[in-house]
Amino acid sequence: MKFERCTNLDCRRPFQVNEFDFEKDGAYTSGYTCPHCGHTQTAFSNSVILVHALSEEQEAEFNREHPLEERVK
Repeated sequence: MKFERCTNLDCRRPFQVNEFDFEKDGAYTSGYTCPHCGHTQTAFSNSVILVHALSEEQEAEFNREHPLEERVK
């Protein structure tokens, strides 16, 4: 199980990413969408990618373990 943060600076919320092998030959460009804000991220993969929002408890635990760095002003 893999977790990522949204790359949208206004969101930055974590979500679960599941990859399932689909095509063995070569990689292709694919996109997947943040389940919170709808921002599309690009991936180079040979897999089917599914994303899921975390529960409130899972998101709080992820944020404790991987705090966001404050943006420099």
